[in-house]
Amino acid sequence: MLNRRHLRIKVLQALYAFSLSKNENSVAGEKELLHSVSKMYDMYIYFLLIFDDLSNFANLRIEEAKRKRIPTKENLNPNMRFVDNKLIAQLSVNVL
Repeated sequence: MLNRRHLRIKVLQALYAFSLSKNENSVAGEKELLHSVSKMYDMYIYFLLIFDDLSNFANLRIEEAKRKRIPTKENLNPNMRFVDNKLIAQLSVNVL
C-alpha cells in the first residue's frame, strides 16, 4: 500500500512544482497532489495484478515444455513453486 515515504515524496514534488509555477491558486496544487496520489495507488493495484498474469504465463511455458518431442528430466518434473504460490492464488481469487 502507500506508505509515509511515498506520500512525503509526492508532497515535496507537488510543493516544488507549485513553487516553480508562480501560481497563487493553492486549490489547483492540492488537486494535482490528490491526482498524483490516486495514480500511484492505481500503479500499486496494477503491480499486484501482474503476478496473476506471470503465474499463468509460467504455467503455459511449463505445459509447453512437457509436450516436447524429447523432454528432458527438468521438463518432465518442473519446479512448480511459483505457479502454485499461495499468495498469487489468493490475489487471483480476490476482486480488486
